[in-house]
Amino acid sequence: MVNDIGQTIDQVSLVPKVWKLRALDSINTPPNYLTSDDVGGPAYNWIDISGTGNRLNISNFDDSSELVSLNNFTFDIYDNNYSSFYVGTNGVSFFGSGSSNYFNTSLPNSSQPAMLCPFWDDIDPNSGGDIYVKEFTDHAIIQYDNCKRYDDSSTSLTFQAILYSGDKYEFQYETMTGILNSGTIGSQDGQSEADQIAYNENFIESQFAISNKSWYSTASGMDGTIAPNESSSIVFDLNSSSLALGSYQQNFTLTHNDPNQSNLTITVEMNIVAADNSFPNKEINMGQLPDGSITLSFEVIAGRSYRLEYSSDLDGWIEWDEAIPVSNSDQQIQIVDDGQHSSSHPSSQDMRLYRLIDFTD
Repeated sequence: MVNDIGQTIDQVSLVPKVWKLRALDSINTPPNYLTSDDVGGPAYNWIDISGTGNRLNISNFDDSSELVSLNNFTFDIYDNNYSSFYVGTNGVSFFGSGSSNYFNTSLPNSSQPAMLCPFWDDIDPNSGGDIYVKEFTDHAIIQYDNCKRYDDSSTSLTFQAILYSGDKYEFQYETMTGILNSGTIGSQDGQSEADQIAYNENFIESQFAISNKSWYSTASGMDGTIAPNESSSIVFDLNSSSLALGSYQQNFTLTHNDPNQSNLTITVEMNIVAADNSFPNKEINMGQLPDGSITLSFEVIAGRSYRLEYSSDLDGWIEWDEAIPVSNSDQQIQIVDDGQHSSSHPSSQDMRLYRLIDFTD
């Protein structure tokens, strides 16, 4: 299920307001990746660019990195936006600066810059193999093609890192033979934040894929500018797919350049509970207005009967005191919970959940 919630920023000053959203601490954060073995994970889908991509000069060297510019999109890694990056010979892409470090470590490693590590190990393309890059409209592929580990001719490593517009990435592994338990897989911001997927362990295999994921995303982006006397909404998409039951919470800080208003802290919370299968439930898309009221949007099917309920503690559900009429046609219904048809205003409670039940006989 995917739900939307929002935060609206008002602009009342006479200069443009520049804002930036950054994730802080989180509670019960699930793994930030999926593999091709997981439900909902990425498919292994090898798109070979060895015949069409740009062969990098570092293919002729060991322990080197080469700058690559993006012309069609930018890539975000840990809330920092890049239009260029460095491809390293040792199975790493760097952001901000390059590196020639061949000795892989666990993540985070503050001595290294921000980086993506599809397979950080002592790889030596000069002894065998090539490195290619190809940019498309909304993504770029970095391909390590039949590369060898240093002083290890028996190893054959063919894998890719795929960078998408925004902050999504995938690692695709076509042929991985030889010593595979001496590499680091994951990403880091170059300081203290990292997502380590594997370190010096048997994790990957041939015809395998990994992608980063999060239970939240922001379709509106993580930064922007608001003109005077206007407002802008930050919309969070929450996705409970492949997550265990429980409470997930992420805090954000919203910084801006308005001297008359303080920075904001935004908390996004999702609670996943066992489904009540007594009646089939319908998906509800939610948003939040500046006064804390909740907007609800859902589809009803012609001739069917629905009941809207809400809860603040997951234990007891209260029926919405305004009936949802039976419709003569399929249509989208929009409701605002401002306390007029519920027991209190949503802002007076730490949590408010909703469910739409189809109780047609």
